[in-house]
Amino acid sequence: MIRFTFAEQDYAFYPMKTFEETQKISSPALRVFLFLVIFSSITTPVLVFFTDILGHFEDDDSIGILITAITFLMISLLFLLSRLETKIDKEGIYVRYLPILLKWRFYPWSDIEKAHIREYSPLMEYGGWGFRIGIMGQGNAYMISGKVGLQLEFKNGKKLLIGTKKRSELKEFIDKHNSQKIES
Repeated sequence: MIRFTFAEQDYAFYPMKTFEETQKISSPALRVFLFLVIFSSITTPVLVFFTDILGHFEDDDSIGILITAITFLMISLLFLLSRLETKIDKEGIYVRYLPILLKWRFYPWSDIEKAHIREYSPLMEYGGWGFRIGIMGQGNAYMISGKVGLQLEFKNGKKLLIGTKKRSELKEFIDKHNSQKIES
């Protein structure tokens, strides 16, 4: 056990291991759909190019089709490359949502009032999955899939939900941290 005083308050910490999790889109059906969209987004410009040579399209039609194909390609790649990384240690919680948030966001334990595991409804509470800016007091959220997450409530009243697929491991880690906080 390590004891130290910070801001006139005593803390006791037992050496803590680190919790780490990386989540990707794991639904086989969604992955197949995204690959089909990517495939069609790549083949469409090729077909447009060859049919344009033959004179079957007007220039305005070709440009519109190409813009649509490129848009679908970029959105599909964004989904396919999405990755939520979470690291938790004695200092706090680190979160990164690639390819949107390239840098780690750090949330120190000293700013967190409460941390617990909870079930949530991605569609009803946040309007879907991904990096979400909460409405109606729900706070922000990072989630790839599923319905379980780490709910953080900060001392300034803000909230943050971080999705997890490792419910029991994360719950054990958070419970251990909370018990150490209480013992101090």
